[in-house]
Amino acid sequence: SKVQPKMYVQDAVERCGEHLASLLIDENCHYYVCGDARMGDECYEAFVNVLRKFCKMSRIQAVNHLKRMRVEERWQYDLWGVSTAMDESYAASG
Repeated sequence: SKVQPKMYVQDAVERCGEHLASLLIDENCHYYVCGDARMGDECYEAFVNVLRKFCKMSRIQAVNHLKRMRVEERWQYDLWGVSTAMDESYAASG
């Protein structure tokens, strides 16, 4: 059998970035991630980069957009381990 190269969620986010960016700016978009906190942090950073690249947002604008989604309960996560990026961004909005 043919061995497939390892694929990470955050790599798929960046590869599908243009489509995902258009979804993220839709007010009906809901995002859910479940898994290891490190993967969650890396996905968060990938989404920040996608918004910056395809929506021409600054890093601050992209982070604020994701914070707003979190406050509106449209950005949900169930992570185990120690998360840094998402928790810090959410805490900074409070």
